[in-house]
Amino acid sequence: MTKAADYIDRLKKSKHTTAEDMAQVQKIEAEYFAMRCALSWKQGCLDVAEHMYAKADDLLHLIDTSSAEQLADTFQHIGSELLSKEDHDMALKWLRRALDLVNSQGLERLSTEGLELRISIYHELIQTLLATGSQEHLEEADSLTSQVESEIGDKSIVLHWKLEIIHRYPGELFNSDACASIIRRMIRSFTLTDTGLGFLLHRIGELRTRGPRLAMGLMEELITKKLLPHGNVDWIGKAVVRRVWMGTMETDTLVGVRNLTRLLDQLAQEIGQCHVEASAAALSLIWKKLDTSYSNKWYKECQLWCQAALHPIFSNSGETSQGKFSRRLMRCAIACEDLDAAHAAFHTMSKSIQGEPLTRYLMFKVALKSWNHQLGRQCIEYLGKIPDKSQCQDIIYACARDAQNAGDKLMTLETLKAAVEGFDIADSSTTNLPSIIRCAIRLIHMIETLPDENIDQVPDLEEETCVLFERASEHAKVNPKDENDTKLFTGLWHVIRIFRACLVFATCYPSDISSDDEADRRLMTARCNFVIAAALISQARADDKIDEQLQRYLEARHHISEFDTFFSEQVNGGPETEICPDLLSKMTTLFVFDFESAIHLKNWGDLNQIVRKAEICKDETMYKAMGDCLLRSEAPGNVVYGTMCLIINQIHSLERFDNKRLAKYIRCLFKAILPLDDLLALQVVEQAVTIAREGGQMQSPFPADDLDYIIAATFNHSIDMSGRDDQKLCHKWVLKALELAEYVNDGGDMKRTLCERAVEMGLNQGPIT
Repeated sequence: MTKAADYIDRLKKSKHTTAEDMAQVQKIEAEYFAMRCALSWKQGCLDVAEHMYAKADDLLHLIDTSSAEQLADTFQHIGSELLSKEDHDMALKWLRRALDLVNSQGLERLSTEGLELRISIYHELIQTLLATGSQEHLEEADSLTSQVESEIGDKSIVLHWKLEIIHRYPGELFNSDACASIIRRMIRSFTLTDTGLGFLLHRIGELRTRGPRLAMGLMEELITKKLLPHGNVDWIGKAVVRRVWMGTMETDTLVGVRNLTRLLDQLAQEIGQCHVEASAAALSLIWKKLDTSYSNKWYKECQLWCQAALHPIFSNSGETSQGKFSRRLMRCAIACEDLDAAHAAFHTMSKSIQGEPLTRYLMFKVALKSWNHQLGRQCIEYLGKIPDKSQCQDIIYACARDAQNAGDKLMTLETLKAAVEGFDIADSSTTNLPSIIRCAIRLIHMIETLPDENIDQVPDLEEETCVLFERASEHAKVNPKDENDTKLFTGLWHVIRIFRACLVFATCYPSDISSDDEADRRLMTARCNFVIAAALISQARADDKIDEQLQRYLEARHHISEFDTFFSEQVNGGPETEICPDLLSKMTTLFVFDFESAIHLKNWGDLNQIVRKAEICKDETMYKAMGDCLLRSEAPGNVVYGTMCLIINQIHSLERFDNKRLAKYIRCLFKAILPLDDLLALQVVEQAVTIAREGGQMQSPFPADDLDYIIAATFNHSIDMSGRDDQKLCHKWVLKALELAEYVNDGGDMKRTLCERAVEMGLNQGPIT
């Protein structure tokens, strides 16, 4: 560099240089000073570089275009390095020098590399101006950008500058419309690449925070006018995901989902479906949005997003995802009490989704809401048929809970039955099966005995009751145990011992307890007596040893008596007491047990008393059970006759039945008494005659089948009397048979036939006709 300076100095002092030579010398000198600037910069002597530039400043206009481009490139590098060191003022100085130098040559004289260098210098200078953060420099950057724009138009670099300048303005000065306009120009002018699309999506996302409507309009324009014609499904998928994200941020959900659905409809017509990855990403965003809406109980908004998620464009997301959104749509409809919408959501599902346990559970909830028992049974039956019982057992329990909370006893029973059927008897994990069976049986009793305005007609549940007891017996045979290795089913004797211990505990209370506590103690004592009595009766029935059996019946009568005493006190205390219906139900059962015990103990004198005391229960079934027990017993004829007459009278007082029903009871009584006592049986026949006579007068004839049976049995018994040479009694039986035959509606044929047979057999002593 020293030699170059010496040569330049000698050329300047030469006396033989022409004007042209002098110009060439000045050009060389300018290049020399510029070179010295670069060298000083490289050496870190920026002050020397400034000094050298000051010397070269007046000479730079003399250099040619090629040299100017090289020097401008050097000045740009100096400015770039200074910018990297955040020395903005010095960077601006050198970049402006570079720009002035290259602009001084004229655009038409610059090479292609020179034009590119010029744009690069503009870029560096604008970036430096923006980095300072001052309003003055921001306006200068805007001016430079407009200058370049006027020269080259909507080039991508210019639009980048303008967009960056707009984003540097503070919030109150930010122009959303101008920003949207620039992005729109980018969309129209860009040649799309992965990087370019990413940039556009990023910039549109930034605009959303300040102008959401503008941003969504740009996104839809990008998709429909740029991406769709291009046909790149990957790019479309990325844009759709970003558009869904923007939709989830909308404050007006109705408008947001409607606009999104319109766009999805257009895309579905053009491309059919998004890629699986895009569908999964979009649905993930929608799920997050609707999950928030659902937790806030914004069910209508949640329904809109579910419908968007179920759009055909996302149908390749898989049945698991589709089922999740379909079920959430049903849950929202149920929460809104829109049962038609819930049905519609169910019927739009595929068969496999409809068959999933959770889907059927939701349909069961719909059935409960609409009191549609047929639909509820279908759902429970479907759940019960699923091979994997463990999968749906908890769901059946949930159905039982929901049905109970809804107050639907029939559906609760259906779910409990399904729960019972779902257990594997041989499985050890069935510790709660006895409780479920017990609840089901108690529920059946409630349905049959307690009125329910929601049940139009009480169904016939005898079969269900039998099945439950059979299921319980099957379970008991395998000796199931709980987690503590304790048997779930134990012997009745242990039950009796436990409750007898409870009775002892009940006597240990102090005498000065409160009246409420005393009432509770006495009630629990009565219940213990009830359980013990029932268990003793069950044991007595199973005992083969007569003496032990009779002892059980005797003990049972004692506990029944204790319960009866408590019951009588409660009834006398007034009908308003709350426990009376429960006690009445238990007392009804115990009266039957007491009647049975009295028969086995041959306490014949107590039978009529028990029947009369049971009148307070007003229960026809109870009296029928007593009658059945009496007819199967070995009681004397007079006991059977007197007690059965009393039972029939009690039933008649409850039912007020007609002659047809009364005739069946008379026939039953006659059949039972006939082998035991002739005179009593004859009294029953006389009652039959009276009933037949009165029925004929009131146009309510004695039923033909029952009348024929009694007549035939009476006449045959008269023949038996004849065989025993008791002609007097035989004659009475024949007369009663003939008297009854008068009321057979056959024109007197039966009576004539009986008379003829009596004559043939010699039963004609005395007046027969």
